[in-house]
Amino acid sequence: MVGEKDKLFYGNINQNDFKITKNAILHPIPFVLEGKIKSKNETLTEITYVITPIKFGYYWIRYFPFIAFALFNTIFIIEKSPLLVYLLFNFFIVIIGSFANFRIFYKKKKFERAFKTIFEIQDNESIIN
Repeated sequence: MVGEKDKLFYGNINQNDFKITKNAILHPIPFVLEGKIKSKNETLTEITYVITPIKFGYYWIRYFPFIAFALFNTIFIIEKSPLLVYLLFNFFIVIIGSFANFRIFYKKKKFERAFKTIFEIQDNESIIN
């Protein structure tokens, strides 16, 4: 719970490349932003980047609802659980899984937007020569 909470990003930034993620204590995101920095002239810098998932965190959040669905349905079939319990639990798993996948998508977009805003990055289409 301690650390540098005032900094938005955490990672390594060199003169030629960078690898950063969002600085978060309670709700980390499973993405890393990796890129290259290339100076074109005194006033223009070209930045190319890609957002990649952190393998375990990304796959855990994305696929755990499917694993839970299969595991608990197997238990419900073996134990011959009532239909109401079966339906309620499956509905709950579908809602939680959908919410988790939507949240990952939203956090990735928000992370990229914050990166572009903080470092004042313009898209190639919007640069006027």
